[in-house]
Amino acid sequence: MNIFIHILIAGVFAGTSLAADLSAAGDSSSAHKTVEFIPRTGTFQLLESGVAGNDPVVFVWETDDSPGWLDPYPGTEAGYKDFAGWVRAHIDTEPRALLKRNRELWKKKGWSTRKYDLILSGQLGNIRPMNRLEGELLLLQLDRFGKPYKGEFLAFVLRKEGRLRIYGYGTAKGTMKPGMLRRRLEADIADKWEYYANLHNHPFQFSDKKSSTGELVPSGDINDGDVQYCLADAENNGLQRAAVTNGFHTIEITSKEFPLLGTVPDR
Repeated sequence: MNIFIHILIAGVFAGTSLAADLSAAGDSSSAHKTVEFIPRTGTFQLLESGVAGNDPVVFVWETDDSPGWLDPYPGTEAGYKDFAGWVRAHIDTEPRALLKRNRELWKKKGWSTRKYDLILSGQLGNIRPMNRLEGELLLLQLDRFGKPYKGEFLAFVLRKEGRLRIYGYGTAKGTMKPGMLRRRLEADIADKWEYYANLHNHPFQFSDKKSSTGELVPSGDINDGDVQYCLADAENNGLQRAAVTNGFHTIEITSKEFPLLGTVPDR
């Protein structure tokens, strides 16, 4: 799914911003129902209305840059267990098996399998278990939008002086327009924050058995999608790595690998 089709266009959100600064242990009660799940450490601020049912949810989360965020996510929360059980009832989530399944579907359609081949052969990216930072963002997405878990989130992860600042955008729809986040991201980069990672998820969708799902492959090519976006942000904003998670595993691709990624056709 190409979630970045609108990202390079500086969109402007409608509606009034809600500057509700919440701590991880804070009280989420207010005149309106806000997101139930918020990160359990640091500060969490909604940048768009958090009224129940609103889409998208846009936020900034700041926390300590602890090495523990890179540990594998343990998957103990009830909301995550429900998601994991739903997915595993439909498909094998072992990453190589999933890549091979999706590769065959692309091959049958006559599309290029080059990205799959590079990843499966170990020439592109590193596949690892989803980490705690990614898990925390996924939990917010799952809690906010729920089944059938078709939505996607995008996060810009910044680092500076022992702090992490994460700008996030979650939606149940198929496109994203995080213009407000782009402006904030670029202002922070100008203020010497490191653009550590761009992260988004590829959901599992089971309505069409002939379609790929839970992809651990960046979408698009040099002219479109995830790949175009990564190349542009590495050149213009110092992006260090891109990560795509499916909620079980994550593929991490460093900026040094972006040129190879840019040589591969999408289809």
